[in-house]
Amino acid sequence: GGDSAVWAPQSGLSNPLATETEASPEQTTTYQVTIFNEFGCTTIDSVKVIIEECTELVVPTAFSPNNDGYNDTFGYVDGRLDALETFQVFDRWGNLVFSTDQLNQRWNGLLDNFNSSPAKPGVYIYVIKGRCNNEKVVKRGNVTLIR
Repeated sequence: GGDSAVWAPQSGLSNPLATETEASPEQTTTYQVTIFNEFGCTTIDSVKVIIEECTELVVPTAFSPNNDGYNDTFGYVDGRLDALETFQVFDRWGNLVFSTDQLNQRWNGLLDNFNSSPAKPGVYIYVIKGRCNNEKVVKRGNVTLIR
């Protein structure tokens, strides 16, 4: 209900003298705002803007798609992505055996991009590309498929 405001700190704010402003701090920041109205009254309040850190994606080194309920699918298990651009798995000759852009989809050990037959045991190469807090995240590595 005020006419003007002063925000502190002012860094990361689109307009530090407006009653409404957009905050884009680089790290978690607590902003204090003092609002003034036409009668000389002031109100002071604060708001904390929390920036969640992007964590490195944790990916297992092996999986066994044998339908026993343990490690039957492959994908990242820890780390935060806001969006997935691609998750691809290749055989050792560079042939694409799995691809998705769905954030929670995992590889089940089938040759999904071809005839849905089981992939052979061995080492496969994966590439995961996504975004976290508007930062590009890329993770590459190997996974062993055990039958």
